[in-house]
Amino acid sequence: MKINNIKEKLRTKLVGTELIYYESVESTNRLLNELAEKGKEDGAVLISDRQTGGKGRLGRQWFSPGGVNLYLSALLRPEVNPQNSAVFTFIASLALLKTLDALNISSQIKWPNDLLINNKKVAGVLTEMKNEGNKLEFIILGIGLNINLTSDAIKENLPKISDSVTSLSIEKNMVLDREDVAAKLIGFLDEYYLQFMSEGINSIVAEWSNRWGMLNEEISVKVDNKIIRGIARKVDNYGFLYIENDKGNLEKIIAGDIESN
Repeated sequence: MKINNIKEKLRTKLVGTELIYYESVESTNRLLNELAEKGKEDGAVLISDRQTGGKGRLGRQWFSPGGVNLYLSALLRPEVNPQNSAVFTFIASLALLKTLDALNISSQIKWPNDLLINNKKVAGVLTEMKNEGNKLEFIILGIGLNINLTSDAIKENLPKISDSVTSLSIEKNMVLDREDVAAKLIGFLDEYYLQFMSEGINSIVAEWSNRWGMLNEEISVKVDNKIIRGIARKVDNYGFLYIENDKGNLEKIIAGDIESN
């Protein structure tokens, strides 16, 4: 990946004004966290061509081969209560949606942090933060996006979940320009971060909910080893999911995985 090609395409005001590139890292989130601890400024973006220890939500591995995908982390230093940090997962999801919209690819959000194409996972978001009490020091917004990953590579390396994983190139039946995709994504991250700072959390959550697509639909959520079924009624500013059960009561779900019905 040629970082200068990304820089030439960017017209951002904050996110991506500093771009850091590595050919290989253990984890873009982990490295950017170290740089944040040393004082790296708001809006810095770190991109790596491959990751040797890429991770997803709940400590799951994120398959991160070189030369085909996008592994990106953005450092944000907003003035916000740590309790409201879920909004940054929403910001990343919306930026991914807008990026795929710009590529004429229809996609869907899967609560809380995945992006799907035809019910197959194409991207994931991992948000990590450091705070001191009620003061947020920084947020690391990690994004993994499968761009030119092939079907054969998925079947060989992810055999147990190969039927539920895809890439942009599989869906478009063509090889995409990774630098162009990266520039688009950083641009939309900047757009939504600035929107958050000027309009607040509610505008982001409202747009995310509008694009979510599962509102008022019947869903099943796996929480630990229990399956909760009901009608998805809302996701609040804290990122919690509310399901109406068969008794008409709302159940709050803090963390879980939505299952295919």
